[in-house]
Amino acid sequence: MNKRVMFMVSMILLIGCGGNRTKVTDEKKVEKEFSQTYYKCEKERGETAVGMSSCLEEELIYQDAKLNKNYREAKKSIQPFRREELKKVQKIWINYRDEKCNFFNHKESGSSGSIDAQICQIKETISRAKELKEIF
Repeated sequence: MNKRVMFMVSMILLIGCGGNRTKVTDEKKVEKEFSQTYYKCEKERGETAVGMSSCLEEELIYQDAKLNKNYREAKKSIQPFRREELKKVQKIWINYRDEKCNFFNHKESGSSGSIDAQICQIKETISRAKELKEIF
């Protein structure tokens, strides 16, 4: 069997098991929020767990940059006496995101757990960036 067929079979089996291990493009809601660069990368390198993981890593860097931009804008737009509180909340949020997403990356879950954790981090980062944008 070629690599593409093996990958698709493994994805079908994982979906059938009720896990969170679906390709990002299969999730309609999230589909619009990931960058076009991610989808291009996924088409080029997404046939293997390593390839998909590298695409997700690049997407997280992209989404994290958007998050940081929105954080800086929010910090500028709020009253000065609230800035320290925003900084505190942001640190708490980062710890929450990391702990929540690390839940998926258990040593017994293999590479799919790592991919699930990366997808979780991206989704959470997108969500938080939207929250911060609503502040200003």
